[in-house]
Amino acid sequence: MGNTVLTIQDVSLRYQTSHKNILNHIHLQIAQGECVSIIGKTGSGKTTLLLAIAGFIEKAEISGTIQVFPSQNRHPVGLILQNPDTQLLSQTVGEEVAFGLENLCVPPDQMKPLIINALKAVGLDKPLDFKVKHLSMGQKYRLIIASQLVMSPCLILLDEPCGQLDQPGIDDLCQIILTLKKNGISFLICEHHARKLKNITDQFYEMDKHGHLFQITPNDQPDNNRNVTPDDSRHLSEVIIQMQQVSIGFDHKKQVLSHLNATIHKGDIVAIYGKNGSGKTMLLRSICGFIKPSKGKILICEYPPIPAKLRYKAGILFQNPQKQLFELTVFNELSFKLKRLNIDDNTIQKRIQGILDQLDLTDTMHESPFKLSYGQKHLVAMASILVNRPEIIILDDPFAGIDRQMAQKIIDALKQLNREYQSTIIWTSHEIGLFQSFSTQTIMTGLKDN
Repeated sequence: MGNTVLTIQDVSLRYQTSHKNILNHIHLQIAQGECVSIIGKTGSGKTTLLLAIAGFIEKAEISGTIQVFPSQNRHPVGLILQNPDTQLLSQTVGEEVAFGLENLCVPPDQMKPLIINALKAVGLDKPLDFKVKHLSMGQKYRLIIASQLVMSPCLILLDEPCGQLDQPGIDDLCQIILTLKKNGISFLICEHHARKLKNITDQFYEMDKHGHLFQITPNDQPDNNRNVTPDDSRHLSEVIIQMQQVSIGFDHKKQVLSHLNATIHKGDIVAIYGKNGSGKTMLLRSICGFIKPSKGKILICEYPPIPAKLRYKAGILFQNPQKQLFELTVFNELSFKLKRLNIDDNTIQKRIQGILDQLDLTDTMHESPFKLSYGQKHLVAMASILVNRPEIIILDDPFAGIDRQMAQKIIDALKQLNREYQSTIIWTSHEIGLFQSFSTQTIMTGLKDN
């Protein structure tokens, strides 16, 4: 390994709004061309550590020292957060990658080949004038990686990259990292699972729930991916959702999904699998009535979906939890719809306490959801849906940013709603086969003919 790129000595951190430390006496050193991976559960402080290294922490008390030693002609640190929407600034793919180069005063005539090479490196095969808003979440993540790579940082910080990428995307990312390591770029990656990073990582660390960091080997991490058996008692008589010859796309020439047929009954649990950009989110948006199919029809309880009419029947979890959080506290977030359903205060308190206990969110009840980690925001958004016990539960990538132990708790909560209230559940994932035994039906996107 080369010279030292990052040194962290006895760093502890506490937010001013909290009485306990998020990070405790952290020591870490990364050499040039080295990849270090930190494994930890949701809310353990991994993202806070990356933000502290990048210098983006505000209103916090920090002790100890963090030093970055950039090599000559390199940008110090590139930070890639878990939620790409928080970093995207431009309207087109080319403009997004060019943004950092413009800040570095790179001459315009030198930009284009750098931009093209960066997009090629991350496998994002889109024209430079392609609209960012038309990218899937996984494609947006690749774009963010390209926008950082193009500035040639000495150290790249990645916050749970595997949560937004399908398996081919993870394989491509690992190959990119191996190549860039040879060119002297260092990496610090925070993830839930060591196995996905085993072939590219030089050192593994684990962060516990108290914010302590200690070195491990990949074999130290337990496998929490146990099988789940669904409840077989299904009420198949009532058709909830009918899709007939459904095609969806940006226009009639660019079809993302073609000729999809599916029948979903009351109490079904449907998994929609597909690669990044294969149309999973667009299909869910069509089911919810936010966009119309270019061909075919979708019926919800025998009628075309209208969002205003579905709001009391369906609960919807978007990929970006920040888009559906708006209250000042977690309790207010969860009680918002319950109050509008005229449920009494005692029942509201019991329901909220129950779902918070199920999802390990009890300590956050009176905190602002916007001050939580990405994974915790995701859980709060999930809880705000499940607490209402809707007839139809629609979840877009519900396990992104969630460790397997917590994913199991989500599944247990969903199984309970499915068993006790015959809730129909539809969820997506780019990880083919993830928790497949939990589902009664599977839909694959990205095929030439569905």
